[in-house]
Amino acid sequence: MLPQLAVCIPAYEMGGKGAAFLRHCLESLVVQRGCSFEVIVSDQSSDGSIRDVCASFSERLSIRRVDGTLVKRSASANLSVAIDSSTANIVKVLFQDDYLIEPESLSETLAVMTSRGGGWAVCGSRDVDGSLSPKAKRIPRFHESIHFGRNTISSPSVLAFRKHADLVFDRSLEWLMDVDFYYQAFLLYGSPLIIEGCYVANRLHVHQVSQRIDTETILQELSWVRSKYRHIESSAQRREYYRQYFKNRVKKWLKA
Repeated sequence: MLPQLAVCIPAYEMGGKGAAFLRHCLESLVVQRGCSFEVIVSDQSSDGSIRDVCASFSERLSIRRVDGTLVKRSASANLSVAIDSSTANIVKVLFQDDYLIEPESLSETLAVMTSRGGGWAVCGSRDVDGSLSPKAKRIPRFHESIHFGRNTISSPSVLAFRKHADLVFDRSLEWLMDVDFYYQAFLLYGSPLIIEGCYVANRLHVHQVSQRIDTETILQELSWVRSKYRHIESSAQRREYYRQYFKNRVKKWLKA
């Protein structure tokens, strides 16, 4: 029998913190109850630390480690490998530096998607710092210009979706990989199911993409994302694109 849900985790060294982060993440999966699930870890690390962590959970989780080094080294490409390797129809994304807060996080997400019949769902979250002290609860909200970077949902770790051939993470994106996917999901399935329960902790640390992305990359990604959807662009979306573009252009000018 196929699992009801696949938890897909892209993993790498993450500045030497990756194995410890992944272990904490997997511990939050061990205590999940109320549904059957598989765990797929796509590993882009250059050492054996991620492999060893996965092996240590082999008797407590239905877990598979897959090789992510054959694709571009990026979160979007690595995550795509995990998704492509999964067998369940519903995917729950979980980044290795994040973790689930409640033991019913997966079962409640599955119940909402099953009972309400939606194609994608996003749940509440909290940011946590290095001491794991929780910050204010964040309830996701969707808007139709989200693909330009004003992210009112949160990280991909709050996301669950039904697999579809036309719904993929754009492997060319880093900064906008999540919001571009949210917009794709909206075009395919409509607005997301909003789960107000706070089920995910987003860890804040210096190795996050948001801490190391450069402004020129952001500008390039904004232009690329706009080109993908320009044929259906509304006036509100056009205004949001220029707002984000010029905001980041000014940032680049000030850094010069």
